Amino acid sequence: NGRFIYSRSNDSKGFASGAELFINWNYEWLSGWISYGFLEAKEDSIGDNYGYIPRATDQTHTVSFVGNVDLGKSWAVRVKFLYGSGYPYTPSTFELVDENTNSWEQVIGRRNSARLPSYQRLDIRIGKRFHISRMKLEIFLEMINTLNRTNVYAYEWHWDDGNWNQDTIELLPLIPNFGFVLSY
Repeated sequence: NGRFIYSRSNDSKGFASGAELFINWNYEWLSGWISYGFLEAKEDSIGDNYGYIPRATDQTHTVSFVGNVDLGKSWAVRVKFLYGSGYPYTPSTFELVDENTNSWEQVIGRRNSARLPSYQRLDIRIGKRFHISRMKLEIFLEMINTLNRTNVYAYEWHWDDGNWNQDTIELLPLIPNFGFVLSY
């Protein structure tokens, strides 16, 4: 799918560098944090004459936010937002080689020369805490990917009605989730 391509040989050199800014807060009824990360992860395959290219893990920008609001009477709401710029991938297309035999050839583009769309997810959770003897019980309802955003993991090709078509491999859709946490 063009997402990860490795030679399984020691034929590259590379580097990773970055920085993260992290701010957190904690008030009586409101707590949380926000972070921004910048990352650059590059590699150079020896002898390919391309120089440094982005590694498959090169997600340049990330932002995350978590906010917890105490509503009183042991009720709480948590909001979590995640953003990540698109990961690199290797694009490809298909070209017809021979019309008589209907032979096609996959043409692989330059390695990691394209980027997937950005990843964005908003999760919202409401929960209630109980104290039972020495145990703590939290019961919650949450919506994962509340905005039902299509987040792309990779692309793959399939043959359909005489043509090659590119499909999107998607990550989590909107998922309602109910659960509990029991601790001592």
